[in-house]
Order: sequence, then C-alpha cells, then structure tokens
Amino acid sequence: MSRRWLVGAAVGAVYLAVALLSFGSGLVPVRPLYDGFGPPPPYYWVDPPPNAETTDPAVGTVGKIFFDDGESLGLTSTTGDGQATAIFEPGAIEPVQAEESVHIEVQPIGPSRLGEPPEGMRIDGNGYRFEAIYEGSGEPVRLLRPVSVILRFPVHATTMVRLDDDVWSPVPGTQVIAASLQLFAQTDELGTFAAAGPPPPGEGFDWRPVVLAVAGAAAAVAGWYYGRGTGRRPANRARRRRRER
Repeated sequence: MSRRWLVGAAVGAVYLAVALLSFGSGLVPVRPLYDGFGPPPPYYWVDPPPNAETTDPAVGTVGKIFFDDGESLGLTSTTGDGQATAIFEPGAIEPVQAEESVHIEVQPIGPSRLGEPPEGMRIDGNGYRFEAIYEGSGEPVRLLRPVSVILRFPVHATTMVRLDDDVWSPVPGTQVIAASLQLFAQTDELGTFAAAGPPPPGEGFDWRPVVLAVAGAAAAVAGWYYGRGTGRRPANRARRRRRER
C-alpha cells in the first residue's frame, strides 16, 4: 500500500473520530438537517438564553368563538410568531344559556416559571397557557370535543407535556413533526402546555463514543507513521546500494 493511501486513510479515520466524539457524545449540540427551501425561523423566547438566535420576545394571541344555532363555531387561534396554535372544531364547546361567545387566549410563559420538568426530561422552549372562558360569566368552558394543540420547539423535543396541579404529565398521542420542529396533540382539557425532550448535553455523559473516538485517532496516527516508514525504505535501500558500489 502506498504512502498516499495510508495518509488518506489516516485523515479519514481522524475525521470519523472527531465526528463521533463531537456529535455522538453530545459535546456539540446541533439541530438536525431538514429538507426544504431553508432553515426553520428563529425561536422566540419569553426569557431568551445567552445563545438565542433572536431577542425578539415571544407573543400570544386572543380570539373569540361565537355560538350559532346552539353550537359553537370553529376557530384556529395562532400566536403572532406561529409558535403555539389551538384548533377548536365546530361544536367543541358546550353551549350555555345566555352565553353568546367564548374568549380564547394563548399566552407564552417563561421556562423559569414553569416548575420542574418530568423526571429525566427538560422543557424545551416556552410554556403556553391555553385558556377559554365564557365571556358572560368568565367561567372556564366545558369541552365536548378534543382541542388540537400545536407547539413549536427550539432544539429537540420528543413529547408534549401538560401542567396538572404543578406536576407535568405527558400528553398521550403526541406526534412529532421533526421537519418543522413542532409537536401535535389532542387534549380534552386546556391549561399550560410545553414541549419536552431529553436532558441537554453533558448530563448523563456517555463515555463510550469518547473511547471509540480516541481509539480511531490512535489508529489514524499509527497509520500515518507506518506510511512514513514504508515510504522511506526504498529510498534508504537505494542509498545503501550506491554507497556499496
């Protein structure tokens, strides 16, 4: 095998070792690659972290659902930044005598005010308070049909959680829409929701990728030195022959 091939193999091994160490072990937090025409828009925070892509604040939204012929109309209520959406199907809200409409509100809540996440998970992004009250009495509505909740997350989330009596509980049936960094779920109760995912890099660090990376780097260095040695031997032999003559 020529020296050039050995050096190439060494460089390739170093590349694989560095990639494995950096990404496989979580030393470099990255977002996945997406198909499409461009990256997702920046995430808007209530309390932006130091590495936030933008310091523009997250926003909420308000809306109104009317009753028509004893049935609530449908409504899709989305925050101005598109990070939280509630979809009410027609007939989703129980009609109440003398009530003509329902006030809908979706407001972001900073992660620092959300309490402890489920064990082994972290809250990824803002929390969002989804509220629907009868405008006349101010009482919470009674749902006849599930409401669809869509949340966008900034880095990596695997489930949607709901705050019940200061305790986060996973929302059954959550679907992850990875290409748009969104979670989708249906719920029979409104309240405070958030995206949740695995702990950030560094927590529960797995040393196995590091060991493999070091082994790969060592093999690359050994291959490079071997290539240097085999490349010089023919030249050394030729010099010795000339000297003997």
